[in-house]
Order: sequence, then C-alpha cells, then structure tokens
Amino acid sequence: MNKLSPGRQVCITTGTGHLGLLTVKAFSPEDSPSTSMTLDLTVWRDAAPSASSS
Repeated sequence: MNKLSPGRQVCITTGTGHLGLLTVKAFSPEDSPSTSMTLDLTVWRDAAPSASSS
C-alpha cells in the first residue's frame, strides 16, 4: 500500500482477452474512522487474444 498514491495506474489483463486500467483516485483522510480507497476501473472487453485461442 505504501507504493500506491493518487494517480497511480496499473494495467490488468485476463486470460480471456479483457484488458483493464486501474487508477487510484483517493484514500480516506487519516482522521477518518474508517479506511477506504477510491478507484477508477476502465475495461476493454475482448481487446486482446485470449489464452485459449493460442
């Protein structure tokens, strides 16, 4: 978690050919009674060859 900061992006691929871009948007304030993270996820379905099609 200490390597994540708002704006950090991670690419995700699945074996079924979907691609995703995960973007860290925000964390809960330090004085908040709960801990949370806000993320944005964009998914491109069937954007890459699937593992089963090779």
